[in-house]
Amino acid sequence: MVVTTRFFQPLAGGNGYLPSLHSKAFDLETVAAEYAQKGIVEGSAWLTHDVEDALLNAKSGGTQMTNIGQLWKRTQDVIGVTPNLFDTALPGFLHVSESAVSASQLLPFLYSSTGSGTGIVGTLYKSDLGLSLKEEALLSFTMRDERSEREFVTAHRFYPSAFLDAAPAFKFSPFPAVRDQTVLVSLPAFLDLANGRYESVEELPLRAFLLKISSTTLKSSSGSIDALVADLENAIADLDATYVWDYRAATAPLESSARALAYVFTFTTVIAMAVCFFSLTSSMFTNVHEQSKEIAVLRALGLSKGALYRLFVHEAFVLVLASSLLGFSMGMVVSYTMTAQQILFTQLPIPFAFPWQVLIAVVLASVLFAFLASFYPIYRLMQLRVVQIFRILS
Repeated sequence: MVVTTRFFQPLAGGNGYLPSLHSKAFDLETVAAEYAQKGIVEGSAWLTHDVEDALLNAKSGGTQMTNIGQLWKRTQDVIGVTPNLFDTALPGFLHVSESAVSASQLLPFLYSSTGSGTGIVGTLYKSDLGLSLKEEALLSFTMRDERSEREFVTAHRFYPSAFLDAAPAFKFSPFPAVRDQTVLVSLPAFLDLANGRYESVEELPLRAFLLKISSTTLKSSSGSIDALVADLENAIADLDATYVWDYRAATAPLESSARALAYVFTFTTVIAMAVCFFSLTSSMFTNVHEQSKEIAVLRALGLSKGALYRLFVHEAFVLVLASSLLGFSMGMVVSYTMTAQQILFTQLPIPFAFPWQVLIAVVLASVLFAFLASFYPIYRLMQLRVVQIFRILS
């Protein structure tokens, strides 16, 4: 769940308005703490607006990141974050290419004495700008003096502390098609980049307040989440261009569609196996008829009827299950390949969902259809005496 604002709102005369949550930070934190005591909220985190919007007088064109040689430049969105943001954001989206610390310490490292002058950047810039964990980089801003209206460039040195392929809520990628990627810095570093526009961290323009809802609450108590949403909306009621984004509203239609598709595919699988049932029945009739003499010999040697039933039922079951699993495996390979392709194209951590419902339907249908297809042909033959069976093919 996210309490968020809209981006920089341009106004007439070249000025603009930057909606911020900093004036409501205490109220929002109070609401989060209240619901944390109830076991509904597990954590919360903040992130700022882009530093270009925070400066208000920055020239249009964005923040430029370059190496020390300043031969190549790329436009960036520089955002300040709290150290627990990745723990609060949606799981599964964080993909680390290279880092000076472990994945769990990426953001806390920015607040350490060693990482105070560092930032987290996209993997693209390892090759595009020749950056490394030991290679110093520059962040430059084109500023405009409000009195003289003269423009000047200010630059800040920093070291990359990590290169990311992807991260929740931010733009990171190893591919050049993804432009205006993000640089994450600590709130004190963001304050330093603001060039004295803000006196303290408490004045920084906050764009979003993230809340992590407990998994137990998500599964069983939608009423508690609705109450939380209502309290958050009351806390920001007098702020313009702010709203509460409920994750459930985005995922509920997708979950309903996923369930419907699962039922459709399971039903389609059962229908396909039912059609194959008739082919299997015909094959078992032919198989039993052609092996009538062998069956008669086995009966004459004392093999029981139950053993013969089991023999042909097992044979049919192996045929149906083996062919079904072979087709199932081929489908899995194709679907895994398509999922990997989608991940490559969209740069999103699309999970590979194993269709357990379909697999269970295949196994159960194999048992049922193997019994039905093989039982009647062998049952019909077992009603004859051994001498009569020998005379079938004579």
